[in-house]
Amino acid sequence: MTGNADERLTAVEADRRGTARVLSAVQLAILSAQARAGDPSAYTMLSSVRARGLPSWAALLDAARATLTRHDVFAWRLDLDSAFEIEVRAEPGSGVPAFVIEQADMSSLSPAEADQAVAERLGAERRRVVNLFDPDTPYTRLIVFRLPSAEPSGGHEAVCTLVTHHVLLDEHATDLLWSEMFRRIAQRAVPEQHDRRYARWAAAGLAPDAREAARRAAQEIARHLRAGGLGTLPSTSPATTGPPAAPEPPLRFALPESLSTAAAARAADLAVPVAAVYGTALSETLAARARPPRLALHVPMTRRTGAADADVVGCYVAFVPVLAQAPDPALTPRQAIGRWQRSLTFAADRAHASLTEVETALGGGPAQAVLSFENRHAHRRTGPVRWTPLPPPDSAAKADVTVFLAPASAGHTGDGRIVWRAGASDPAAAGRLVADFLDRAQALSAPA
Repeated sequence: MTGNADERLTAVEADRRGTARVLSAVQLAILSAQARAGDPSAYTMLSSVRARGLPSWAALLDAARATLTRHDVFAWRLDLDSAFEIEVRAEPGSGVPAFVIEQADMSSLSPAEADQAVAERLGAERRRVVNLFDPDTPYTRLIVFRLPSAEPSGGHEAVCTLVTHHVLLDEHATDLLWSEMFRRIAQRAVPEQHDRRYARWAAAGLAPDAREAARRAAQEIARHLRAGGLGTLPSTSPATTGPPAAPEPPLRFALPESLSTAAAARAADLAVPVAAVYGTALSETLAARARPPRLALHVPMTRRTGAADADVVGCYVAFVPVLAQAPDPALTPRQAIGRWQRSLTFAADRAHASLTEVETALGGGPAQAVLSFENRHAHRRTGPVRWTPLPPPDSAAKADVTVFLAPASAGHTGDGRIVWRAGASDPAAAGRLVADFLDRAQALSAPA
């Protein structure tokens, strides 16, 4: 999407006319990354929760429909104009429903059979490609799996799954949707007005001052990363032509209880999140494999900047490159963790950067390494309804190597998984990476 922001409708005009939408810089970066991806299903977003204590199926379906209808982003449709630039429409009555709600009745199965059937369906949905330029298919599907109820005091049990494209939502937004949906079921107060705030935020990003700030931030990130020379990770096999190979299953691993306890103690001593300990260990482990031993490690960061964005449904997450450096024997664990935190803070303060300009300045190409933290252990309750996030099914890699970490929380052990593009790694190399990462995390967490 190009053009002078002054020539476009302002947010006020867009609200008055009710049809004008523009893609945010975050959304454009996602589309650019997907265009280079070997498997576009990597950009299908799937969020599932297991809900108990539902008073009725009708209440669940009504709440789901009202929640999805209220948020403007689910009505967006992408198209190409006569100049082959992306345009965004939201036109009720175009013939394509904004979303689809599907019911899958598993209530006659045993609990084990139902869980297996749900897992198989979620795996298939996770591999589904959401084609944003298909004019005849809704982008968003909400599937309600009716489960055999184990509630002794009544109420129904279900797995609720939202399948859409990452262009529309980030993980924080899915949490907002589930919370609103279940609050409706519990007859708690929720906003009812149609929410156009994401459209206004996206339009504001086209203002000249916002675009100039994004350009400056991109230059600062690029200078910071290039200062000592960036390395690249070695491949396990040479590049090949032809269709991409089928993705290998991820390598899953545990974060041992002893490590979780020590890492939490180290983080508390330094007054930093426990993610800082694990982030330091992984960044140093990956950078040690690069030549030269410095790497741009991409970390998802939100562009939500305050209370005004906190409850808006839309996509605010960008994958910002952070400087990763190999272990320095001269640094104590405290100093090593501080070094990583300074790099992370530097990037987070510039999360509004134009990532296209960063890529251009660094020579282009997709991210080599990504680190993403997950929180899958939160139990929520509103009135009689209780819900818990479910682990996502396996997915294709968005980068050469992607590591997901879910640190331990109360009542739950920590775990992780590593996925990779074909040729970028293999099970043996991934296993060595995990072993070295765990060793490094243990060394950083060891008492002085």
